Amino acid sequence: MTKICCVCQRVEDGPHWREEYQFAPGERITHGYCPLCFDVVMADLTEYVENRHRLDSRLPVAGREDLATCD
Repeated sequence: MTKICCVCQRVEDGPHWREEYQFAPGERITHGYCPLCFDVVMADLTEYVENRHRLDSRLPVAGREDLATCD
């Protein structure tokens, strides 16, 4: 099965990722991330989580004391 990057559309061809690739008739395709796009997506995700954590830590938590008695 041939992997194509869901972001940049490069195709995994052995150890390389190619921008131009000739698909064979009936070739099965799966999607994923090439290494370059994966690094960008993970950096964006890390930044989002860190920003969300900072925002959440500033918000008051209502009803937290109720959680200790919840069964």
